[in-house]
Amino acid sequence: MQASIASEGDAEVVALAIVNTVLGACGAGLTTLFLIKFLFGSKWSYLMTLNGSLTGMVSMCGGCNGYMPWAAILVGCLGGVCFVGWHFLMLRLQLDDPLDAVAVHGAGGFIGVLCQPIFTYESGIVYAISEYRQRMGLTHLHLYLHVIAIKHKYYRLRENKSNFCTNFALQHPMKHGGVWA
Repeated sequence: MQASIASEGDAEVVALAIVNTVLGACGAGLTTLFLIKFLFGSKWSYLMTLNGSLTGMVSMCGGCNGYMPWAAILVGCLGGVCFVGWHFLMLRLQLDDPLDAVAVHGAGGFIGVLCQPIFTYESGIVYAISEYRQRMGLTHLHLYLHVIAIKHKYYRLRENKSNFCTNFALQHPMKHGGVWA
């Protein structure tokens, strides 16, 4: 449980949480800015960018000390996309929310809850898939090397394929319809 900065290693955790929160805010703010400008064709909006950045900070709350910095930027960008969607949904439904509080906290909380088990360092789904792929890759490499070793041992592989076929046919004449010499 992380309740104080009293033991060794706590400063690194706090520093990571601060960095990730700022990176999430930057990712969400930039995503919101570019979505509003280029996707919807609106003017640059400081208010929307600020609310997008706040959404990025809210989306970091679930796992700010457990994300790697690249994941914090990605979660922030997802928070910005979700914020823009909720903002326009609130306008479409004609719900009165002049400060976009529902979009900021609802979208950020939603993305934070969804992304925390996916991107948490060493225990998230992304890292489990990566570890599984590494294990499977090593297993396939090991199996491949065994197959090559067996072929080399029993069939005396050569670099030249025609030489291989000739040597194989001479060593094992009955296997290819040949006659005993």
